[in-house]
Amino acid sequence: MIGGDFKSEKIYELSPINLAKKFESVGMNKLHLVDVDGAKKGHIINLPTLETLAVHTSPKINFTGG
Repeated sequence: MIGGDFKSEKIYELSPINLAKKFESVGMNKLHLVDVDGAKKGHIINLPTLETLAVHTSPKINFTGG
């Protein structure tokens, strides 16, 4: 989503775990994740992704949306 427009998007990496591991490999120790789907629906949608990232990466995670 770009500028709050749900019809626009920019895809950086199809796999959240791969992208998080890339960030982790260059020393990033915090991730800020926004559940855009959850924000649109009004409840958490991407909890499984959050759980996978929490288990398989070491950065601290701030999770919002939904």
